[in-house]
Amino acid sequence: MDTLKSLQVFRTIVEKGSFTKAADALDMSLAMASKHLQHLEAYVQAKLLHRNNRNLSLTEVGQQYYAEAVHALDILQQAKTKAHDGSVLPEGKLRIIAPVWFATPYFVNLLAKFQQDYPKIELTVDLENRFTDLIAEGYDLALRVVNTPQDNLIVKPLGKIDFYYVASPRFLARHEPPTSAEVLSNLPGILPNYTHMATTLKPYNSSNNTVMMAQMALTGMGAAILPEWLIEDEIAQGRLVKLFEQPFSSVAIYAVYMNRAFLNLKIRLLIDFLGENLIKND
Repeated sequence: MDTLKSLQVFRTIVEKGSFTKAADALDMSLAMASKHLQHLEAYVQAKLLHRNNRNLSLTEVGQQYYAEAVHALDILQQAKTKAHDGSVLPEGKLRIIAPVWFATPYFVNLLAKFQQDYPKIELTVDLENRFTDLIAEGYDLALRVVNTPQDNLIVKPLGKIDFYYVASPRFLARHEPPTSAEVLSNLPGILPNYTHMATTLKPYNSSNNTVMMAQMALTGMGAAILPEWLIEDEIAQGRLVKLFEQPFSSVAIYAVYMNRAFLNLKIRLLIDFLGENLIKND
């Protein structure tokens, strides 16, 4: 059996999270996909996947082998491209996960500009506020907004984003605007329920979705702490008002990935691009 093909099947199984989906994507039978994995496990003399009828996950050995297999397959693809047209043109799928509030015109326009520069890179952008296991869930890169990054991951700081106290004019017509952060306890707040914010706002409404929190603030359901990217148009149009000119906090944005030794070209290009363009320079 072709070991190179078995590597490609293994990669697709992990990325799709399913033997059935991988077989469909590769236009082969489910039995053949299973045989390729069995061949690869026999070849490396190690179990690579835990699998049953409901779940699929990499073993500890499988995690490391998957990272190295992806790197090797990407190198082979780059060599093939270089032999074909004399230059390395990055191509293929690039899976990114980022916070929910990255669903803004500002960030999407950056992705569009990146894809104009590298049109053969196919982007998949998932949005989650939870931390994810990059290898187990098949992501190439995570963008995270945290004060302290995890020790077991490789991170590159990309800049900082400001979060502001905001409220709608409708809300402020019913509540006296605060003169300082100390009197915020008089105001009902819209707070995230997926993280803790050290604020004196009175907990009132909450959501696990930052975009939903912005919509709640727009309708006057409370004061909220929201990232500048998400609310800049609403502030400019007067639909939301900053309660204070100074931000509540400035939080670092990090590019997070698993292994510097196996960082392929398309991931490196996106990290470099975001490092140069993600944060506005006033």
